Amino acid sequence: MKHKKLSDILFDEKNDVFSQKNKILLMVNSNIKMRNRFIKTRMKVAFSFIKLGVQRYVIAMLIPIAIGMFCFPNLAYSQAPATIVDSTIIQFSGLVLTNDSLIPLPYTTISNMRGKMLAMSDREGFFTFVSRKGDTVIFREYGYNPKSFIIPRDIDGMKYSIVQLLDSKSDTLQPVYIKPYPSKQEFDYRMVHDETIDDMSEQARGRLSRDKLAEVASQTPMNGGENYQNYMKNYNDRMYWNGQTPPIRLLDPLAWSQFFKAWQDGQFKRKK
Repeated sequence: MKHKKLSDILFDEKNDVFSQKNKILLMVNSNIKMRNRFIKTRMKVAFSFIKLGVQRYVIAMLIPIAIGMFCFPNLAYSQAPATIVDSTIIQFSGLVLTNDSLIPLPYTTISNMRGKMLAMSDREGFFTFVSRKGDTVIFREYGYNPKSFIIPRDIDGMKYSIVQLLDSKSDTLQPVYIKPYPSKQEFDYRMVHDETIDDMSEQARGRLSRDKLAEVASQTPMNGGENYQNYMKNYNDRMYWNGQTPPIRLLDPLAWSQFFKAWQDGQFKRKK
């Protein structure tokens, strides 16, 4: 009997191991391929069911709508509110100037005779407001003759602009006699100490100065926003000490110093 060498035996066993390993890998690959095919098949079936369900849902939703539109054709139009556009309304604007020198007339009063509406031109003589076609508009300014203007009815569009000229009015006033001051010293005193009247812009700046606004604010009661801020401040103070004892100001040395300072300043005296 011929005996194999040890190296040959080991080589044969090694080949057997590799062959078994290859068989196992082939089986695993075949299982993976089968599982992938199974998953793809299930996904196709699921998507087909979903597509079929969506189609059925859309059809089920469209059938009542189609039946309602066929049976009640005026129902869809009866719910929509009709938009009525008034073609007589226009934006009426323009300039008010003097007839002789074409200088803008500020703060000219403009009245509409139909709606009893009043408007006013700005510092440059410009005005704009909403009116209707065919309305009668009257322009009035002190020292000028009033003029009326009828807005045409055959206007194309929603805007109309004009330039209105006003003639100066000549009024006969009572005679004024100008007399000099009794003495030169009184004339010099009046020229130095009498206040001159500023124009309207300077008067407006004086009324809007910081000191004037502070004086008005000190005499004005609190409005809604200030009351709300005061309420929220008190609410936040309460929430800050929620669940604990707030500090006692009776033992606060800073509060005592403020009290003595206010006492020395006379803040606790009765006002007569």
